[in-house]
Amino acid sequence: DEQTKQINRIYTKLKQVNERFSTRTSILKKTSDSIETQLIWLTSNTKNYEEDVKCIQEDFEDYFSSNVTFGDFKSFDLFLANENKITDLFIIIYNNYEESTIGLVRQLSNVKYIYRYGESKNKDNNLISNRNDLRYCLASDLMDHYAKLGEQYRTNKQSKLTRKTFEKA
Repeated sequence: DEQTKQINRIYTKLKQVNERFSTRTSILKKTSDSIETQLIWLTSNTKNYEEDVKCIQEDFEDYFSSNVTFGDFKSFDLFLANENKITDLFIIIYNNYEESTIGLVRQLSNVKYIYRYGESKNKDNNLISNRNDLRYCLASDLMDHYAKLGEQYRTNKQSKLTRKTFEKA
């Protein structure tokens, strides 16, 4: 459909801009100092989404310090309880989990973005139903996140980190 084509065009243009930008500057990679951004997946135990997880992780491997996947809420919750609170988290939660799960996760101060992902028979505006839409949302939110970090570093007069963060955005 037309919306999917437009999303793919935007994503392709974003990717091209990033490739041109990265050839002219030294892009901040995941080994960067003091910027930890983590992608966490809480996957469905009823469906196999391994291909989606693999593709998204490969597309964004240079922009997240790590990627972690959980197949059940208990291990996911335990991880979040022990996680470094300095790390900024982008969390993808599959649609088979209750809204209360998202409410619990949203309370954590280091959670920057939460995405609901998966297939649904209902028209839920908060649900991302395909990989390309998820890719677009992540790319857009990452740019926004790193731009905000860069602005924060600039305000604090940390020029070296400001430059690196704006380059990454």
